Amino acid sequence: MSSISRRKVLRSGGVSVTMGLAGCTSILRTFQDDPRLVELGAFNFDPEEHVVYVLLIKEGEPVYWERLALGPYDSDADSDGGAFDGYPTESGPYVLYVWRDDQARTDWQRLDFREYDTSCLGVTVMIGDPFADRGEIHVHHHSDCRVGSETDT
Repeated sequence: MSSISRRKVLRSGGVSVTMGLAGCTSILRTFQDDPRLVELGAFNFDPEEHVVYVLLIKEGEPVYWERLALGPYDSDADSDGGAFDGYPTESGPYVLYVWRDDQARTDWQRLDFREYDTSCLGVTVMIGDPFADRGEIHVHHHSDCRVGSETDT
């Protein structure tokens, strides 16, 4: 697991919102294959430390499970987030479940790749929001396929 910068997380979140809204106008699915996962990271905006869990299911079977410990939010730190490693990168009918700490299963966040008309998805999990709530988990996604193929500086 590697560190990611706050700037990269916020940029991904902005792209997620923009791309998410752009997809709302799509009526017909133009991509034949399900999306592939190009990025999976997490960031903690809460002043308490948390553990983020991800579970990736394909056709009813778990194909990836990992956890990532995140330190408390520090507005002066350059890198408060982390990236998950080793997840499948081929396209597929994945469903991603995300939760923090001992969150009840009914409160897990779910992202079904089959619901998106794109060739790829990048996912950023955020605990809290730098401008509002603390401790709530949010799953942001984008469809910038270049993210998984280039070095971000």
